[in-house]
Amino acid sequence: MTKTCRYIILVCILILCLAIPMSAENDELKGLGFGVGLGFRWNVLKPALVDEAVVDDNGIVRVNKRVNTNAGLVLEMHHFIQQKGSFGHGPFVAVQSGTDQVISAAGGGWMFGWRLKAMENKAFGIGVGYAGLPSAKVLGSEFVEGQHAPKGSDGKPLAIRYQQRDKGSVMFVLSFVFN
Repeated sequence: MTKTCRYIILVCILILCLAIPMSAENDELKGLGFGVGLGFRWNVLKPALVDEAVVDDNGIVRVNKRVNTNAGLVLEMHHFIQQKGSFGHGPFVAVQSGTDQVISAAGGGWMFGWRLKAMENKAFGIGVGYAGLPSAKVLGSEFVEGQHAPKGSDGKPLAIRYQQRDKGSVMFVLSFVFN
C-alpha cells in the first residue's frame, strides 16, 4: 500500500474517531454501526485508468480498455452523529474488495441512513466520499493516448509501458447497515 493511501485511510479513521462521543457515564458507542453493500467508484481525474493499450501500425497509442468505473462489494463502518426518528447521518470509512487484491480501494465520506422500522437496528445507508486506490494501472508518462508513441534507438515505436500507482476516485456506497 502506498504512502498516500495510508494517509487517506488514517485521515478517515481520525475523522470517524473524532465524531464518536465518549463520556464517563456511558461507554456505549451510540450511532456506531457496520454495513455490507455495493460500492461504486468513478475516476474523474486524469490520468485515465487503463487495462489494455497498444501501439497501432502507424505508431499511435490506442487505449483498448479503460476501467474508470468499478462496482464491487463494500464493507463499511459508520457513526451517525445526528439521529432524528428513523433518519441519521455521519462519517463512514469503507473498504472495497478486489479480484487481484484483497482490498482494491479504501476510503471515507459522509453517509445518510434510514431505519427500516423505528426501533430496529436494521437500516440502509447511502454514502458519498473519496476512495484511494493503492494500485491503479495507468499508461506510462511518456505515452499519451492518440499521440505517436516514443521511438527507440532503432527508430521504431516502443512497446506500451504501464505504471502502477496510487490514485483517487469518487466513491458511492449503498449499504445495508447494522447499528
